[in-house]
Amino acid sequence: DPLDPNALLEIASITNGAGGRFVAWIARSNMTYRLLRSDDGQMPPTNVVATVTASGFAVAPWFVLTNATADATAPSNRSFYAVQPLP
Repeated sequence: DPLDPNALLEIASITNGAGGRFVAWIARSNMTYRLLRSDDGQMPPTNVVATVTASGFAVAPWFVLTNATADATAPSNRSFYAVQPLP
């Protein structure tokens, strides 16, 4: 929503659970995103964890929702994440 200064792409939470580390971000329904990870805080996130299309209930006109995916291969508690929107 270009009229909402609080509307932005951001990671909402990172939690550990059965199945790995779960990363949730604010997304738009039907948009595709790539979740990236770095295991070194000195390097940018370049390891592709997943490519997902956000789906679920969202309200018009901007169809914003919280999307989440699991990182089952996270090697340590020191992982750094980024979310990249895809065209």
